[in-house]
Amino acid sequence: MSQDLPQHNDMPAASFAATARLLFRVLWQANPFFLLSVMLLTLLSGAVLPLTILLNAALLDLIVRSLTTPLAPSSIPGSALLLLFLLGGVIVGGQLVTRLQQSVKGLFQKKVSAFITLLIAEKASQLDLAFFENPTFHNRLSNATSEASYRPITILEQLLTLCSTLITAIWVGIFLLQWHWWIVLLVVAISALRYWLAARQGKAQVKLTQEQTPLQRTGVYVNSVLTFDLFAKELRLFGLAPFLLARYRALSERLYQGTRDHERRFLIVSLITEPMFMLTRPTLIAYTVLQVFQRAISVGQFSIYTQSIGQLDSGLFTIITTGAQLYENLLFLTNLATFLRYTPAVERPRPPSALPAGMNDIPPMLEFRDVSFSYPDAPKPVFDHLSFQIASGETVALVGKNGAGKTTLVKLLAGLYEPTGGQIFLNGVDIATLDRRELRTCFSVIFQDYALYHFSAADNIGFGQIDAISDQPRIERAAERSGFASVIQSFPEGYETVLGRFIERGQEISGGQRQLLALARALMRDAPVLILDEPGAALDIENESALFQRLLADRQERRQTIIFISHRFSTVQRANHILVLEEGHLIEEGSHEQLMLRHGRYAHLFAMQARSYGNMEDTAPRPAMKLAGAQGELSSKRS
Repeated sequence: MSQDLPQHNDMPAASFAATARLLFRVLWQANPFFLLSVMLLTLLSGAVLPLTILLNAALLDLIVRSLTTPLAPSSIPGSALLLLFLLGGVIVGGQLVTRLQQSVKGLFQKKVSAFITLLIAEKASQLDLAFFENPTFHNRLSNATSEASYRPITILEQLLTLCSTLITAIWVGIFLLQWHWWIVLLVVAISALRYWLAARQGKAQVKLTQEQTPLQRTGVYVNSVLTFDLFAKELRLFGLAPFLLARYRALSERLYQGTRDHERRFLIVSLITEPMFMLTRPTLIAYTVLQVFQRAISVGQFSIYTQSIGQLDSGLFTIITTGAQLYENLLFLTNLATFLRYTPAVERPRPPSALPAGMNDIPPMLEFRDVSFSYPDAPKPVFDHLSFQIASGETVALVGKNGAGKTTLVKLLAGLYEPTGGQIFLNGVDIATLDRRELRTCFSVIFQDYALYHFSAADNIGFGQIDAISDQPRIERAAERSGFASVIQSFPEGYETVLGRFIERGQEISGGQRQLLALARALMRDAPVLILDEPGAALDIENESALFQRLLADRQERRQTIIFISHRFSTVQRANHILVLEEGHLIEEGSHEQLMLRHGRYAHLFAMQARSYGNMEDTAPRPAMKLAGAQGELSSKRS
């Protein structure tokens, strides 16, 4: 995947035709009944105006003829009553159609918005982890997500407006063609020029929006730092608000200047061309008035032609402006189409395969064989021909300075990335052949950046094995094993207590408590291999010691392989197999005793941390021993 990611992220945007196909597929799948209903109502509404023009003209001619014919006082001809009845029916029917159309469109918009939001979420959940570590992908995801709620239904409304207006324009065009064909040609020619100018503006607007997306995303992030609780403490402690506010103002000003320059360019063009466009209709109406005075047309025909000229001009203007907006919206919608074209490499579906049998009874043997790995665009590889084995049921510690590749190794083992070279085996089976979901049933993993879900404590633990989320006894056993059960006992609603305060006012928990919760989530899975990335980083020494005591006892009882990353050598020396990584290579491996006898890198690091503890103990007052020890461990961790 790491090799293919640039190709995915730099792939061309979806074609206009592909975007149009996507639009109609989405609209149809969202709700075909609403789509057909809106289209039918649009056809009906498009016929209302031409019928109104014809009935008005017929009524006007009848009135003019009646002025020259003596009638009995207050008498109205039957033909006039019929025309009035038909005109009233068309007007009322048109209003009912419009009202019904608004209701159906409103409901349809809800359906389409929800459908596309789920479509984006489903696609995002299927993509490789590497996608989410690339800014180009996030730009496209941001555009697709922000436009999902309104672009498609806006496009539908514009299409329907085009259809309705086009129907009206065709009718009034037919009326005018029967009189003077050159009037239609003149109005169409001017409208075509308008369309060309509007299309240029729409394309420029799309380009501007795409160019400004990184700035907008940066602005959203800076605003989140200013407003989210996660940053609130440091914001105040370090006095960051003035600096961040100044940066937000600068970003806003850059966005404003780009928009201002765009608007200024097209405003100048509009001020030059619009007066010419606006004079077309008054000139043609003046010509129609002259035809009446010359007795070339009747008053009723005057009504038909003047209204037709007005409707053709305004209708073509609506078609042009709506068409330009439609083109612009379709260009925006290519972000969604392009996003949906992303395909996973690591997370791709694989043929069903049988995992090695009996792993719940005997954990699998793991092997890295000549594994190399590089992140996309990274200057050097993380691993270069890395090879080692982990026997069934071992407790393995990964040791190395920051950036040595310890967390990346775990990601490779869990199938979140694929090696750029070499193979990883699970009981002799290359994990590249295993379906990712199938593979991950073998592992329970906690990374350093574990999540707190703003749901109940029971949900937070149950997420570790989603198909058992209703198994309350299993949830409680996982909490007991991790040590989080004692924390839950202090909650007002026990396991039903909501954690965090994003959705509703819930229970806040400390960093150490979050780590115990994350461990409970991993233990909920009860997989044959437990992988812990800095499991005691947020715990005090006493709780960390108790944690590992429980884990080692569980390992003996459950025959479980444990792999953990730690900078605390008091924890590392509990492992019976230690891997020392440096510069993408395995430089040492063995037990604590074996590595100490070699006087190599591990022994040097252990001695450094031991001296750190010793110095603290010699200089610090006795009552402060625990604090001093913690400070020494923090110092060694930073080193």
